[in-house]
Amino acid sequence: MNEQIQNRQENGQYSPVDILSAAMDIGQYLLKYGSEVHRVEDTVTRICRAYGAERVEVWAIDSIINATAYMPNGDYSTQVRRISSSSNHLARLEALNQLSREICASTPPPSDVINRVREIRKLRPVHPLLRCVGGALGAGAFAIFFGGSLLDGACSAVIGFLMSALTHLKPINANATMRSFILSFFNGTLSSVFCAVGFGHNLDKVAIGTIMLVIPGMAFCNALRDVMYGDTASGTMGFSKAIVCALMVVLGYFAAFLLCNNIFALLA
Repeated sequence: MNEQIQNRQENGQYSPVDILSAAMDIGQYLLKYGSEVHRVEDTVTRICRAYGAERVEVWAIDSIINATAYMPNGDYSTQVRRISSSSNHLARLEALNQLSREICASTPPPSDVINRVREIRKLRPVHPLLRCVGGALGAGAFAIFFGGSLLDGACSAVIGFLMSALTHLKPINANATMRSFILSFFNGTLSSVFCAVGFGHNLDKVAIGTIMLVIPGMAFCNALRDVMYGDTASGTMGFSKAIVCALMVVLGYFAAFLLCNNIFALLA
């Protein structure tokens, strides 16, 4: 930070650029770590007003935030943040929410806020092994819940573990739509092979257990929630993305079952 900004902060006077930069840092990572669009807009607005902004205009969707803060003396700043990818991280999300409350209560220097955000970003992520175990438990439990046997649950659990491990490979993180197809094809293929060799009793139960891990249910619910809050643009985009991902899941399983059935018929 240059000397001019430091002098402003020592005098307790912050420019709209400094204020909005701090607010947008929090808003950007709130959205990145799974917060609702309306909460991001509300948080950026409250932070800017806490620092004395007379008028704040914020517009956000799931991939971009555009905000303008106007000060009483006529100064203003407009900034845009692009969110290229997002993933849920509740610990970082809670830390950012707590930081925003502290800012509204005590208005620390914007430079301190930016440093705090950097520290929050370093919070330990969920261990990959824990994600794999969670995937295994989820897939196995769903298979049994929908009427499968214990062996079906074990089969789904193994596939869920392997699928969760596969998501950590770099190519799988490139595109959400293609990732849905690849994971679905992977799950469908393993389900067919395992049931064919006798590891699972019921292919439909094994498949329904694994498919629950790739169905975009949370994305669909979040889109409906955004629409109900009046964020029509964000909700419509989220709903469209969820529908496309769901279609790719269907195509992935269909392609896997079709391929495996043809191969098994040739080998019979």
